[in-house]
Amino acid sequence: MTEKSSIQMSQGYDVIPPKTGKAYPILCEEWNYLKQNVGSISEKPNIYNSIGFLLLGACISTVIAILTGSFPNPNPDTLSPKLVIAWAVVAVTFIVSLICLYFAREQSKVRQKKASDVLSQMELIERRYQNESNDV
Repeated sequence: MTEKSSIQMSQGYDVIPPKTGKAYPILCEEWNYLKQNVGSISEKPNIYNSIGFLLLGACISTVIAILTGSFPNPNPDTLSPKLVIAWAVVAVTFIVSLICLYFAREQSKVRQKKASDVLSQMELIERRYQNESNDV
């Protein structure tokens, strides 16, 4: 029983040739530019957006607390300091949340690449190689 057994494994690949047809020759730098643009289409986290909605939520919850009478006034002849502070919190959080949401929108316009940028570059390449049939 000194017999040695061996296992042989192999995997064969059949390479399929590409179909023939019309193609655009494209420079490597144009291809790399398109790859970079497609790679940057993702949604990036925007801290201004988060802060803006957080402050808007604080504003709304303070307004609800004011309307439900959570800040009672022991002396009806004067303003309650708690109520004045609550309305100040509402005003400040509302204004700051609007400013943060505005900055979030502007930042997303500047930082985010759009698919239209990539499409415009691809159309530029297509125009360079325009032909009569346009079957590509």
